[in-house]
Amino acid sequence: MSLEIRVARATGNRIVEDHLDGGASIRAFLAHDPHSAASYERRAEDIDRRFPDGYAHLVGALEPASQEGSTRLRAVVEERGYLVTTGHQAGLFGGPLMGVYKLLSAVRLARDLEESLGRPVAPAFWVAADDHDWDEARRTYLLDTSNDLVELALPADPAGATTPPMSDRRLGPEVEPLLARLEDILPATEFAPDLLASVRQAYTPQATVAGAFARLVGDLAGRFGVLLVDPAAEAVRALAAPVLRAALDGAGAHETSFRERSAALEKAGYHAQIPVLAGGTNLHFAGPLGRERIFRDDGGFRLRASGTAMTLGELRAASDTPGALTAGAGLRPVLESALLPTLAYVGGPAEVAYFAQIEPLFSEFGMTPPVVVPRFSVTLIEGKIRKVLERFRLEPDAFDRPAHEIAARVLREELPEDVQSALLALRGALGEGYGRLAQAAREIDPTLDGAIGSARNAALKATEDLEKRIAQHSGGQRDIGLQQLRKAEANLVPAGKAQERVLNPLQYLVRYGPTLLDDVLAAMGDTFATVH
Repeated sequence: MSLEIRVARATGNRIVEDHLDGGASIRAFLAHDPHSAASYERRAEDIDRRFPDGYAHLVGALEPASQEGSTRLRAVVEERGYLVTTGHQAGLFGGPLMGVYKLLSAVRLARDLEESLGRPVAPAFWVAADDHDWDEARRTYLLDTSNDLVELALPADPAGATTPPMSDRRLGPEVEPLLARLEDILPATEFAPDLLASVRQAYTPQATVAGAFARLVGDLAGRFGVLLVDPAAEAVRALAAPVLRAALDGAGAHETSFRERSAALEKAGYHAQIPVLAGGTNLHFAGPLGRERIFRDDGGFRLRASGTAMTLGELRAASDTPGALTAGAGLRPVLESALLPTLAYVGGPAEVAYFAQIEPLFSEFGMTPPVVVPRFSVTLIEGKIRKVLERFRLEPDAFDRPAHEIAARVLREELPEDVQSALLALRGALGEGYGRLAQAAREIDPTLDGAIGSARNAALKATEDLEKRIAQHSGGQRDIGLQQLRKAEANLVPAGKAQERVLNPLQYLVRYGPTLLDDVLAAMGDTFATVH
């Protein structure tokens, strides 16, 4: 396969980096060391204690994405096994690549932990159906055959519109022209018919955003034994209601705990991922303007967007209506662990930082947190891009710098050898000549050093400008080189961001087929090899 798969742990902030390195300072905030077998064993003991009657409730709360998933679920229930969970926002046509990588990271870890613990461990994917960030969920990006980044997007909401969760928001007829555009963008490979059929079956006008996303994820990755969790499902809503009511009752104490932990993180030199707002709870209510965050206010509560005042009794009563009360970012991991035998959670850098901030909430609900494991980060380098990198002697991380800086260096190196030699000699002569002049002038007046230094810098700058002009006149090879660099940049850092955060997985699945996911999974290696 002419595709290089580069795998590393996702980093991006000091919390996740220290968590992976095992520094003592981070253990005050993330108690479980992801490299320590004892961490998983302690968490397993806590799960066994909290679910003494078994997992019969899981049958309704978890949806197998395939026959393999049904087999895994049955094994977990009958043999008192565990879950490795992850989750992602429901995105258009599957969203960005990193959602797939999170899921595959969970699959990899589940396999390794099952072998280590001798108990069934299944991967579970929490579809963020309660999320209401429409502006992010409604769009996705692909590269066309010219390597131009194309945005496919459903219409934006008008100003002042309500913000329903993804479990309630239907795709509508506007998805049809996007499906046609998707088919135009993707190349007509041997894999295209089946792949596009899966997308069309999932993304119908009648489907919800969350439902379509879950179906496509199941089609693409179901064979890995994945179990889907829809927080909007009736069974999950029923199980969640007592936890949400407890969060309402303890809102004041939870805010204090949250605020103290955030201050402790900042004092230790870390950051607080979730803003600490006075009176803010970890709950949302389906209010007049959609999903609104609940704030404590003068002995009662109010909804943030609409300002609607509500009493504790009214909110508790409303919680009997499925979907009226939902968990916010600070409570969702706690809710998941309260409902499911979550042994470990696989997350991105921001999610790892969430856990460092909300860990005290787990003890408020009488449990320990799961082991938090950073997901794998993956970069796919196609053969055509590898050739560009080799021509210009670049590595993928070179594109962390602005493209114009890379182009300037590359184009200088592409100049004829005699021009490069002449420019090098000119720089050397300027440096030597101005150095001799400065030394001689000091005997006349030492203050002349500044003026001579400025003149030297101006001469070197003029030489650099001249070099750029020569490069601009170097003909067709220069233009070809720039086009190739732009192609590499578009594939590796589209819109200036990591490939996995922008490009849709269909971009690569249509070229390399469904076994691409197996290849990525294999490249992730043995995640448990470093556990001791």
